[in-house]
Parts: sequence; structure tokens; C-alpha cells
Amino acid sequence: MIEHRTAKIFMDAEGIVWFKFKNGAEITIEDSYDYINIINEIVDGKKRLFILDTRGVLVQTTNEHRAFMGQNSEALKWRIADAILVDVLPNRILANFYKNKFSDTHPIKIFKLEADAKLWLKSFPSE
Repeated sequence: MIEHRTAKIFMDAEGIVWFKFKNGAEITIEDSYDYINIINEIVDGKKRLFILDTRGVLVQTTNEHRAFMGQNSEALKWRIADAILVDVLPNRILANFYKNKFSDTHPIKIFKLEADAKLWLKSFPSE
């Protein structure tokens, strides 16, 4: 597990990369560059499924961060699909914006339940 100022980032036993965001995280473009380095370190050179977990916290992101993570080739290099876990309206609004703007670059879906997110992610072939 890698502890970033905005999230705990790790790969679980099923090979899914998790971003468990911290309460009050304000994610900027600089954090995007950190995320790329962390992802490159933990994916073992294979494309992976991602869970972005915002449950129980409030998260803020800049437009630059969302654009970078949603369309930059370095940010997308190891991602097969993103499942976003949400349980509060402000995070759902951010997640919907991200999904609507960038789902043409990779599959993105929003969930309340972890089990549903994992079931959807497992519908994608992995390396």
C-alpha cells in the first residue's frame, strides 16, 4: 500500500488497483503526476481494473486533474476500466461529470456497492 496525501493506493489480491480517497482530499494536477508514478510502480506492467473509492469521504478535484486522468495517454496506459464507489451527492456529481466526459476513452461506471462494482469490472478481460 502506498500512502499518498490524498489516498491510500494499492493492488488487492484480485489484481484490482484501489484508490481509497481521504476525507477532505483536494486533488490537483500535481497529484495526477504522483498517481502516474504510483500506478507505474504497482501494476507490474499489466493493464488493470481500477476502483476509485470515495465512500465515507468528501473529495474535491480540479478540472485539470480530471482532464489529465480521463484522457492523458500516460494516465490511461495501464487502465482497463474504472469503477467509482460513491455514497454522497457531491461525490456522485463529480463522478458523473468524469464519466460523462471521459467514458469514450475507457469504460467508467458508478456504484454504491463494492460487490456490484467488482462484478462489473470482472466482465472485462484482463491481461
